[in-house]
Amino acid sequence: MRIGGAGEELFYFCLHNPNGLHIRFEDPETHEYISRVAGCRNGNTVFLNGLRESCNPDKYSNEDLYKALKVAAERLIELSKNSPCPIENVVTLPVEALEDRKSEAVHLGIEDCDEGLEDLRYKNIKNMAIVVATTAKQGIYVPIDFDKSKVPTYETCRARVHKTTDIEEAKERINRVVAIKQLFNGVDTVEIAALKFEKGFKEGIVTDDWYIYVDEDEIIHFDYIDKDPRALDELKQHLAEMQMKYGKPTEQDMVERGEGFGTRWI
Repeated sequence: MRIGGAGEELFYFCLHNPNGLHIRFEDPETHEYISRVAGCRNGNTVFLNGLRESCNPDKYSNEDLYKALKVAAERLIELSKNSPCPIENVVTLPVEALEDRKSEAVHLGIEDCDEGLEDLRYKNIKNMAIVVATTAKQGIYVPIDFDKSKVPTYETCRARVHKTTDIEEAKERINRVVAIKQLFNGVDTVEIAALKFEKGFKEGIVTDDWYIYVDEDEIIHFDYIDKDPRALDELKQHLAEMQMKYGKPTEQDMVERGEGFGTRWI
């Protein structure tokens, strides 16, 4: 089961596909990259490609990575359980970091082809994989049900809005948004530039696809990833509150002055 797009690397295919995902594993203390796995969802199942081997095997073994993957997979199921289209299985290939677990792969009860998946440009979804997590009460997994709409999309729950006055926490959360936006804009991963917060930091509000922060000069900075229309609505709501708090012009004030939305202001 390789999930990919014709003429497009798996990384970017899963980044741009509305049903794609990347799971990154890092050291919680140093934030050092340890491993990652990419995949896409179809119907009731998330299909993951091979889990990359540990970049720091002296500290984190491939067994540790598998345990972390199980936690992430169970979390995906938990987060979607009350949605109209809950995730019922998370499966992955027994390759790379999971090479030693080949004996755990099971037949998924699907044909070893891409029928019904052409429009998503999947390639070679194999019928043998490891079931990492499932809601099945009986059996190894819930029977896989591919969405027949060809290009299914599933509206995800919005991430909780996070407020902070801690600059280190803000750097981590805000720069995650900054990095993702640059990837969407075609910036190479090695050329991604982080915000420096050169004028300090007083407070900020951040979620998965937008942020607002106020520097020590009380200049309000903000940006968002233009992928989910709900992001802009949320941003404007919290931006208005921040503008009121610091006595800054509102969006309507800016429009009346001929300034476009997106202007940073003092």
